[in-house]
Amino acid sequence: MDAGALSDALIGVLNQNLSETVLDSYAEKRKKVFVDVVNPMSQANVRRLFESDPDTAHETDPFLKMVNDPTVDTSKFRGPDALYVDVMVNSALA
Repeated sequence: MDAGALSDALIGVLNQNLSETVLDSYAEKRKKVFVDVVNPMSQANVRRLFESDPDTAHETDPFLKMVNDPTVDTSKFRGPDALYVDVMVNSALA
């Protein structure tokens, strides 16, 4: 998804004569996604990996308990909309 958003921004600059500020907008939005979503998720996964007993993690880790709970709809964790990066080329033009 990140590559698709970047390619849209590059196409806009290279083929549609949009301002290079589109790339700045992309970079700002991408950094926000990294800081707010990707990095915290990655850090939590590293902690989960190194701080959990593999034999009991499914019973003690809150995230693993949630995804193993049959009453929880886990479809929101999968698919193309699970982590959506929206560059919105037009916002850079405003």
